[in-house]
Amino acid sequence: MNTVPDLPVADQLWLGDHWMPALVASALERLVLVIDSSQVHNQLAIDALHDLVQPAIRFDSQYFSDSESALQWLTDESALVISLEAEWSARYTTTPGSTEPGAG
Repeated sequence: MNTVPDLPVADQLWLGDHWMPALVASALERLVLVIDSSQVHNQLAIDALHDLVQPAIRFDSQYFSDSESALQWLTDESALVISLEAEWSARYTTTPGSTEPGAG
């Protein structure tokens, strides 16, 4: 969420009407939102959407300011995190000037 511009009201309404109901109906066990504390507008918008569907939420959701902490929470600090990060890096890291995943 740190690179997402402030959510306009129309987008917040769409998220509340369409995305949030589908999200709470999913089989999620955990949901992570990585958002820096400086993103106050979006934090408040997400909080309002969360409150809108709170009674229907059957999964644990947490906010984190960095993706590393979020990953640790999602994986219960599993030793597999290192290999998962390596796999992600190998698959999605690109070298400068390249657009091919895993090219670097």
